[in-house]
Amino acid sequence: MQFYSDRNFKGELAPLVGPASLESADKMTGKQLKRHIDSLVTGSKATLRVYEHSMFKDRSTVFGPNSREAGLITKLGIGGDIQSLQLECDG
Repeated sequence: MQFYSDRNFKGELAPLVGPASLESADKMTGKQLKRHIDSLVTGSKATLRVYEHSMFKDRSTVFGPNSREAGLITKLGIGGDIQSLQLECDG
């Protein structure tokens, strides 16, 4: 799957290969892209769950296989600030 720093799949790119569980999205890249994620694309076998807080706490949002979300800040309702995530891959 791929995270982008800007809307409409533009800006800085951070790929993530699953399965993966990151209790703190700070571990995703040395640049702390988590503070600037605004779009994402999941693969054909990927399911992504993002959380409002670290350690998989509080509100979460799920993106299924082949998701293309061009504006996360609006979709998440948590300011686009992903604190932890779980990526599952089927097959």
